[in-house]
Amino acid sequence: MAVEKFQPRRSLEVKDPMTAGEFNLWCAIHDKPYRLARHQWPDGAVEWDVEVNPGKPDGTIAYGTGQEDETLATLAAFAFMAGVEWAEGNAAPAEEDEQTAGEDPPPAAGTTEAASLYARALALAMDAGVVSSRRLQDGLGIPPERALRLTERMEDEGIAGPADADGIRRMLVTVARRPG
Repeated sequence: MAVEKFQPRRSLEVKDPMTAGEFNLWCAIHDKPYRLARHQWPDGAVEWDVEVNPGKPDGTIAYGTGQEDETLATLAAFAFMAGVEWAEGNAAPAEEDEQTAGEDPPPAAGTTEAASLYARALALAMDAGVVSSRRLQDGLGIPPERALRLTERMEDEGIAGPADADGIRRMLVTVARRPG
């Protein structure tokens, strides 16, 4: 019996590493309530976690990636999202409540219309490299309160930075990295 000599493995080289910002942008565009955030434990250890409903009172950590490396954590976060989507797709449809049978439910915040508006707001902001509620108000023809909520959502999701004195937020994700 002959023994073959195998070539040593080359280390994995990532040509275009994924970032937490790209994961957060993907979640925002697809109207998913998740964000990948870096957390530092009291002992100094660092880990990336997937938060659900970030910036909201019911927000919490949905999944701890256990990774210090941002690229590996992003891959783990996308794997987590694939599992969530698979579970949602295979969930048994809920039975209608007898009281609401035949009634049309009110439109939810995650409807296609809301997702489409947010996607248009993101595209407008990324093309300009900055975002402000006034820019979204003028560019999308929406009320000031809605424009402000959209800019704050971009900041909460790590896509835009904090507002400066003029209310302008610098985009943290560039147009060149935008999916599509």
